[in-house]
Amino acid sequence: MLILLGKKIPLQKWCRKVCNLIVAFSLALMSLGTPGTTEVSANRKFVAKADPRLLQMAADYPKYIFKVIVQKDEKNKNLNIDSPELAVQKGGGKVKKKLKLITSFPAELSGKEIIKLAKNKKVRWISLDAPLFSTNSFNFTVVDRFNVLGSYNGNDGGYNWSTPWQEIGEADGANVGVVSVTSSPNCATPYDCLRFDGSLSLSVDGYGVSRQVNLSDAPSATLTFSYRRDSAEGDTGSISAQVSGDDG
Repeated sequence: MLILLGKKIPLQKWCRKVCNLIVAFSLALMSLGTPGTTEVSANRKFVAKADPRLLQMAADYPKYIFKVIVQKDEKNKNLNIDSPELAVQKGGGKVKKKLKLITSFPAELSGKEIIKLAKNKKVRWISLDAPLFSTNSFNFTVVDRFNVLGSYNGNDGGYNWSTPWQEIGEADGANVGVVSVTSSPNCATPYDCLRFDGSLSLSVDGYGVSRQVNLSDAPSATLTFSYRRDSAEGDTGSISAQVSGDDG
């Protein structure tokens, strides 16, 4: 669990303080071996229509939800079988907005269903909708860029957070209050950010947010974020970033 929490620091002056955070986890997972060691390639008659590294990850982590790009095979579009979109939906996945420049669409589905979809004759190719890394190891990023104003549900990485952000010290949503998701030229990265607003009437003491991500299969994790402090002519508190492995 990641916790961002305000703490009180008694100083003579009150001021308006803004801390803007972009939070990204990089989950470095253990060695995956080579594609030839998995059940994906056990059947020699099966020609994989997906990136071998993606198939390897899908075989080793069948319950993970992957973000992928599915390219359709136009020459087989009239075959009397399920379309790739329908196959994704039947497998419990989600079909995103169709891409205009190529005959393909983004989707979210489990590793188990990716392996099935790779056998669909109407599929030309499946690739991960994120940078791929060496077959010796791979990284998953869990990111919130806070680019949806008034929302605590941002998921901008290759792997989703387990929960939305949960407010601490208030329960008025992401649009108002001491903690909010806003757009401002004062943000650390152009223009959207998570904001802690300490002013004459709003101290940050006791306020914060927390969010959970499943790290059960990650031997290590790295937290990175950007921040900016604005109008620091005094102080109404400090912001601490805390990481907990036991939901505490």
